[in-house]
Amino acid sequence: MRGLPLSKVTASKPKPLSGKRREEVLPASIINSLVISHAI
Repeated sequence: MRGLPLSKVTASKPKPLSGKRREEVLPASIINSLVISHAI
């Protein structure tokens, strides 16, 4: 069940090319890495 949320997060929040929210992009990648490490 932990694999589903990860897919949902990546699907609902794709990597925005526009640098409008750089602060959100960085934390998002960090959270993603944390979730991946937890999923493993």
